[in-house]
Amino acid sequence: MIENADCYGYSLRDVRLFRVTAPAYAVPMVLRLNHNDFLRLRGARGVAIEVMDGRVWITEDGFRADSFLGAGACYRICGDGLVLVGAEKDDTDIRVLA
Repeated sequence: MIENADCYGYSLRDVRLFRVTAPAYAVPMVLRLNHNDFLRLRGARGVAIEVMDGRVWITEDGFRADSFLGAGACYRICGDGLVLVGAEKDDTDIRVLA
């Protein structure tokens, strides 16, 4: 309940609130993957995958070869298709950045 709200001459029934849904990858995430764990992304064009610890391989739909990244490396997703990120060992930490 709002008390003493100043709506600048509009009644509350005249005010419409619009919720803008943020893209699924809009918030940075840190994930821990174990050996044979996979992260699946779709519609993630422009999202960056940063390897914080460990080593991962990345397969992006439309690319002939996989990319292999070690700690400190970063990969930016180019397309909107399926992207798979797999860990080569346990306790692999990655950061997903929009």
